[in-house]
Amino acid sequence: MKTRTIAATAWILISSAIWASATTPSDIIQPMTRLIYALGWLMLTILGVKWVTAESTQERLDTKKGMVYIVVGLLIVRVICNLIAFYCQAAQNSMALGGVGFSCASAAIGC
Repeated sequence: MKTRTIAATAWILISSAIWASATTPSDIIQPMTRLIYALGWLMLTILGVKWVTAESTQERLDTKKGMVYIVVGLLIVRVICNLIAFYCQAAQNSMALGGVGFSCASAAIGC
């Protein structure tokens, strides 16, 4: 329980720092996706070591299931990031037609 509280507090502090300094959507999306990808790869590495050192079949199955969940989660993050980039580009194009300046730097989102 204590670990979850610390992790939740760290997540809130990191995300609030990102939101406070953001001027465009890419300023929010890039750091968050980088953090999520880094944590995902770290978790995959830890589970890979756990899988290699597992002594029972049940432990291997559990770690393999966890690895599948992480990969699916990373794929979902990737798809959502691309959808945000697509939406941002469409919004920028439609605002440009109406004469209102809108810049989301969707090319710089870089999922």
